[in-house]
Amino acid sequence: MRVAMALGVRTERQLRRLLYAHATLIPSAIRDVPQSSEATEAFARATALTEWDVEDMTFHHLCWRFECSAYRGNSIRFLGDTVRPYLRFCPRCVDEDGYYRLIWRMSDIEGCVIHDEYLREACAFCGHRIPPLSPLLRIGVCPTCRKDLRLCPSDPLRSDQKSRSETIGADLTYLLGRPRHDQKAGEFRKMLGAAMARYRRTRWSNKRTKVHCPPQLTTRTIAAMERGVGGTVTFTDYMVYRDRLRCRFVDLCGEWERSKDVETRAEVSGSTQGLGGLSIEPVLPDTTRQES
Repeated sequence: MRVAMALGVRTERQLRRLLYAHATLIPSAIRDVPQSSEATEAFARATALTEWDVEDMTFHHLCWRFECSAYRGNSIRFLGDTVRPYLRFCPRCVDEDGYYRLIWRMSDIEGCVIHDEYLREACAFCGHRIPPLSPLLRIGVCPTCRKDLRLCPSDPLRSDQKSRSETIGADLTYLLGRPRHDQKAGEFRKMLGAAMARYRRTRWSNKRTKVHCPPQLTTRTIAAMERGVGGTVTFTDYMVYRDRLRCRFVDLCGEWERSKDVETRAEVSGSTQGLGGLSIEPVLPDTTRQES
């Protein structure tokens, strides 16, 4: 929506015509998450953005980490009810920044930790939800009643809910960010599963049943997560198990990320040896990019 406004596009119909100008068949609607690499390429070409920039605006990176590509259509099942089908927003953030944050779509985020207020679930004037894409592409304006969403009141966020939103927000921000350039599909899922298993054994016991699994999880599901197996495991399962273990993904993955940096430094440093005594400072690759 922000890109559409920058391009002077005011309706979804105009946006569809722009993105699919060279297509023989223009789709009747634009999906919230790109369903093919061709759609991402078309969006990047029409907006002068890179494909990486386009994917940054979706849940692509999170799904890719768990080897659940949006391009294969199975991301909807994996994400399930962890992603709201409508926009939630902090009126003050929309007023100050002029856009809706992707992380606000995640159900586990209850409020804005910047302004200590609950996120709005709907327009305060008409009560309608704000769809991700609507015929009226204007940020901060309700597409139903055309009222200013920045004027919607919000309730103060309780301290315990602010703390939870901060910890979950750190994890989700990490997962929604670009993977390492040298990371392979499925590698993260296996690493996270092994880290969760180690954390469980260290903090709890050597038996899975001692964790007192919540009713949403079965020992089979936990075993699949800890082995890094996909199948029927959903992102909701990971979030529930995370809460039960009282751990953070960013902490569990941080050690692995640092070990990968050490390996990369050792490889680059080794490649500079035998150069006639020349002192060359190794240049590490950008760890924020990932070739798809």
